[in-house]
Amino acid sequence: VELAGRRGQTAARIALTWGLQEPAVATAIVGPTRADQLEDLAQGVTLKLDDDEVRYLTELYRPKREVMI
Repeated sequence: VELAGRRGQTAARIALTWGLQEPAVATAIVGPTRADQLEDLAQGVTLKLDDDEVRYLTELYRPKREVMI
C-alpha cells in the first residue's frame, strides 16, 4: 500500500505488476468480481517497477508452502 501510494497506483496494480516481474512467482491469479476491478488490474499489466521497488516488495514476500493435490 505504501509503494502504491507513492506511485499513485492501486495496491492491486502494484501486486500484479510485482507478480508479473518476479521470477519466483509462477503465475498471477486474480479474481475481480466487478468490471471496474478488472479494468484496474488491466492497467497494472503495463506498469514496470524499478529494481529498488522489486527488491522492497520481494523482502516483504513470504512464500507459502507448496501443496500438491
